[in-house]
Amino acid sequence: MKTKQLLAKLGALLNADLKTQQEECKSIKKLLKKLKKKERELRADLARTHIPSEREEISSKLEIIYAQRTKGIKRLRELGKAN
Repeated sequence: MKTKQLLAKLGALLNADLKTQQEECKSIKKLLKKLKKKERELRADLARTHIPSEREEISSKLEIIYAQRTKGIKRLRELGKAN
């Protein structure tokens, strides 16, 4: 193979990797927005609810969402540094 062909193949591979990273970033951002919306709804429910068992259930859901959002943000930053 000639040098131009090898460089073209290498460029195609690198661009494909970049494209998949960009798609992953988009999907993570979309999920983070949904999680933030859900977190806001649960916080509002928590403020309205006075039943201890329901408050505990909502609080546990909030903890899970917070952890997932933290993981998503961390992954998004990793992808940003890779670019």
